[in-house]
Amino acid sequence: MLKLSNISKKFADKKILADVNLYLKKGEMVCLSGPSGIGKTTILDICAGLTLPDTGRQWLGSKRIGYSFQNSNLIPWRSAIKNINFVLSGSMVTGDYSKKGMFWLEKLGLANAAHKKPAEMSGGMCRRLCLAMALAGDPELLFLDEPFAFLDKDWQHRVADELKSLNSSTEMTILIASHELPPIERMGANIVYLSEQPISFVHSSPK
Repeated sequence: MLKLSNISKKFADKKILADVNLYLKKGEMVCLSGPSGIGKTTILDICAGLTLPDTGRQWLGSKRIGYSFQNSNLIPWRSAIKNINFVLSGSMVTGDYSKKGMFWLEKLGLANAAHKKPAEMSGGMCRRLCLAMALAGDPELLFLDEPFAFLDKDWQHRVADELKSLNSSTEMTILIASHELPPIERMGANIVYLSEQPISFVHSSPK
């Protein structure tokens, strides 16, 4: 479902990734954990095709991708429901995507904030809105960058349980970058610890 082969990347004169090999089968959940700035987001961006590697190859087994970014990708002048509608409008006909958007707002406790703009919402609410936007398109591959940031313990558990349920019922492949390990462990995801830069590691799915 997802492959990185011999990936390297540097920014300016600083080498971030040296020799990264990552192989995820359909339905696998993997979390990259490590210090801020080590290169976790760079790996996710290369996996999603948003950043090109200097060397190596990236391969995705599906075009149905969802991405919840660490830095909010919310459109500030649009309400919560209109942010989701904007994401869905490219793939669903008018009328269908508004209903789908409300489904995910309700799932993530944002039904009463449907017509609020991001500036009128708390950090945790905005984080849940980003998750709703990533999930609303029924992705087969889901990329989550610090999805539990700004969430209290209760919402961390609820989001972790929802992701675990989706993974179990749909075999969604999930790649996460996170400092928050308790909810990751609750999901049952495999954790890859990154401690040195440039990053060089191999992770392959169990046979």
